[in-house]
Amino acid sequence: MDTGNHTSEALRRAHTAARERPGRALSAVLAAVATVAKSGSADEFRDAEQLLDTELIVSGRYTLAIAPLLEALEVAEARDERWIIGCLERRLAWVYDFAGDDVAALEMIERAKHSFAMLGDHAGLARCLNNLGVIWTRRRDLVGATNVLTEALALVDTQRNPLEQARVRVNFGHVCQLAGDLKRGRQLLEEAIAFAQSVRHRAAGAALLNLARIDLAEGNARQATDTLARAQPIIDAGDHFGQIEVWLLRGQIATLEGRYPDAHGCYSEALRMAEAAGARREQKELLSAMSDMHAAAGDYRAAHEELTRANALEEQLRREQAVLLATTAAARLAAERARREAAQARSAAEAMKEVASRLRQTQSELRGASLENERLVMVLDHVRRDDATTGLLNRKTFFEILGVEVDRAERFQRPLVLVLVEVDEFVANTAPTCERTRSELLVALGTVMREDRASYEHAARIGDYEFALLMPESSLENAIEVCALLRASMAEFERRTATVPPHTVSTISVGIGSKRSGDDAGEFFARAEAQLRQAKLLGGDRVEWRA
Repeated sequence: MDTGNHTSEALRRAHTAARERPGRALSAVLAAVATVAKSGSADEFRDAEQLLDTELIVSGRYTLAIAPLLEALEVAEARDERWIIGCLERRLAWVYDFAGDDVAALEMIERAKHSFAMLGDHAGLARCLNNLGVIWTRRRDLVGATNVLTEALALVDTQRNPLEQARVRVNFGHVCQLAGDLKRGRQLLEEAIAFAQSVRHRAAGAALLNLARIDLAEGNARQATDTLARAQPIIDAGDHFGQIEVWLLRGQIATLEGRYPDAHGCYSEALRMAEAAGARREQKELLSAMSDMHAAAGDYRAAHEELTRANALEEQLRREQAVLLATTAAARLAAERARREAAQARSAAEAMKEVASRLRQTQSELRGASLENERLVMVLDHVRRDDATTGLLNRKTFFEILGVEVDRAERFQRPLVLVLVEVDEFVANTAPTCERTRSELLVALGTVMREDRASYEHAARIGDYEFALLMPESSLENAIEVCALLRASMAEFERRTATVPPHTVSTISVGIGSKRSGDDAGEFFARAEAQLRQAKLLGGDRVEWRA
């Protein structure tokens, strides 16, 4: 079988598998991509890439595509097929982004931009910029996303390609919604719908889903329902992520209208689909939405349970992402070194054997160096952010976070509660000073605050005996419950240390403040501080609060 027939046969098998087993044909589609990268034309590669695009969206198995795409890239580089190389680099950036490896995604998108710029391919460059805008959006760098999407918008509007005009506007409209510029976001999304519908592309569905989010942000549940009804026929039944988004939005609409049982049903269906698809980022968002729904219904216990599940899932994702970053970083370094040394050794078989031997040793060293570098980065980040005695955030880091959370709460009109805790004056039973026991008390408080992270997002030591808990998306009632648990833990510490002289007797005073509309970080902090002073003036060992 000649090369052309071999390529056609691989594409035929991929088309058949994708048609008969949508969502389970990734191996066949990736094999077709590799075959086309080795010997196919640009048109054949467009065909294979379109299949891959659909299969990845339906299956959600982005991580499994990384190694085969890297191999296809190496084959295309050996042929020096620059356009196919640029497309593979852009596709790898997209896959790395969804797999959670931001570093690799940014590296690949820069390589793809360079490839398309060298070819003078403005359409390919615009798609790279659009992908880069999505990466910055996921990292919540809305300024960076706005800058690159503005450049992408200018490119696609110059080329007058309706599909690319729609895709850029879908992402740009989402960025505007996150930034609070709802009017601009609505305009871009309405334009995206018109462009996508003109070429009958499913990008219209994504635009309508983002438009429904804007309707909800404006508090217009009826309009959000109408927008969602427009999107529903466009969302393909095999698009699990699109269907999950539909159920999420239905739940948010029901929550806004006070139909809490309906909202719970919508979130439960979305959660079932997310678990079946292995979409754990979406599971976390759904659990957070369910927590908000329970809180709105006044069921704070259920809200706390869902928030606890969301936090546990986020911690699991964070650990898995750290493993992925370590693995893919070593793979990228090894692959890059392999390409360079293989090019040098291509002229002689003996030289190739020598290079292969050195490469195995280099790969081992690179893996060790990569892991050591990541360990040092983690240690340095810990030293910069954390208090050495308690392991909590330090004062500087806390006030940086406070400013960010206050801005976010003000922009989106979300609740925010600050709890200030101060250890009351020590009374030594057997010695004028008991530094050992004082240190033990600080460590014990820090341990309790770290272990109860389900109740609050940020815990810090901001003075010698002063602590702070910052609770986004929380209520005053929940904060009071948290303080009761802290005081109970304090009492337990006193009970355990009372039989070990020398010991001290101490209590804690607590002040709680809720953010009011228009508060800046200083005003918000001062309100909680005033309640702490009130608790101290009234003799300590108490909790004072004001809404």
